[in-house]
Amino acid sequence: MNALTCQGGELLKARRIVKDGHVYYSRAYTRMQELVCHMVLLDEEIPCNASIDHFLVHKSLKLCFAVVNRMNIVEFQPFLQMGVSHLIKIDSTISPDKDSQDIVPVSKIREKLLYVNCGSSLVCTMVNFYGLAC
Repeated sequence: MNALTCQGGELLKARRIVKDGHVYYSRAYTRMQELVCHMVLLDEEIPCNASIDHFLVHKSLKLCFAVVNRMNIVEFQPFLQMGVSHLIKIDSTISPDKDSQDIVPVSKIREKLLYVNCGSSLVCTMVNFYGLAC
């Protein structure tokens, strides 16, 4: 963790957190390079997919935020005619520009998504959290 002093306490940069008993990873967490586990669904007025760049933790206030890059949905449920409803086609380009990043409270994270690159970029919801590596 990297520390930054701010008004009212210390702000820490974290690569992974535990929320509601589940570990959430960021792109900065390098031990999970074989699996892409930094994709999440944000619970907002219009739910959207995002890639977590890193987390910001304010220890004294017990607040945690995620620095995210929002992902554009290209097609919602592209394989619905085949009975597959949990896949979403996305534009997987992540802008390196820091101005395109948003800071959201981790309470806005609804669930983890698994990134699948099979010719086109897809994310899928996790049917079962238990027993999975992510």
